[in-house]
Amino acid sequence: MGTTNVTDLFSDDNVQASMMEFGKGMQKVMVNFQNCTERIKIGRSSAISDHIRETRRLRDTFRQFVEDSLEFNERLSNYSLDILFFIKCFKDFDNYSDEVVLGLMHDLLEKSRENHELSKELKKKIKTDDESGINDRLIKIQNSLPGRIETINDEINRKKISALIPKGNGLASAVTRYVISLFIDVKYLYRKLDEIVSIKDFDNSLTSIIMEISKIETFWGMQTERIKYLIDNLESGRDINRQRAVHNIEQKWKNVEKECQIYNRAMNDVLTRDRLICIE
Repeated sequence: MGTTNVTDLFSDDNVQASMMEFGKGMQKVMVNFQNCTERIKIGRSSAISDHIRETRRLRDTFRQFVEDSLEFNERLSNYSLDILFFIKCFKDFDNYSDEVVLGLMHDLLEKSRENHELSKELKKKIKTDDESGINDRLIKIQNSLPGRIETINDEINRKKISALIPKGNGLASAVTRYVISLFIDVKYLYRKLDEIVSIKDFDNSLTSIIMEISKIETFWGMQTERIKYLIDNLESGRDINRQRAVHNIEQKWKNVEKECQIYNRAMNDVLTRDRLICIE
């Protein structure tokens, strides 16, 4: 995954366009979850039926994550307005004393520390060090798929080899057995090849889900870093270093409310699409 490109998606430059692109990506998530859990049929084989069941559980987990993230997203939007109000007061030497600004700053720091912990917890639902996050588990499933295809190919090859082993005496018996096996095993072969196609379809949908959910992780990772920067740089006083820090904070937070609005629309769209019935 290209880290720079994904990070640029949420840069303050062209935030409207980048977040709209984020929204389009989110539209794909539930469609691909439906592909993985409803449209793909493995028939009589259990080659990836366990993966389909696990993906269905992760789909439910992701739905709950979206609902939780929408709650914090609203909180983050309001918090961003508090930050911009603090910056306005900090810059207004004539109407806001150092004492007032200091009181606002302490209140903001308290909210910041709480929001920092909440944003980290939200991000960890996607990806964790112990690989128990939603995307971690999806990646484990995706990484196992080539092995499933290899197993099916081995089964096909063993079937072909067994067809060539004569059970009677002489070459005629071997040739007869091989010719008959071509007709007897054609259904088996088509079924196995169909399984491979299904696994590849499953892989394509799963890869798309992983890529788009990674963007959600990046979004919340950036909010976490923004909050941490604010906490690290808020100190009492109005010296030149503080002014520079507050200016940088303003640049980092001036578009957050807009980002939150687009995130809200995108994630509510995800929940709506999840409720739609998949038509075969």
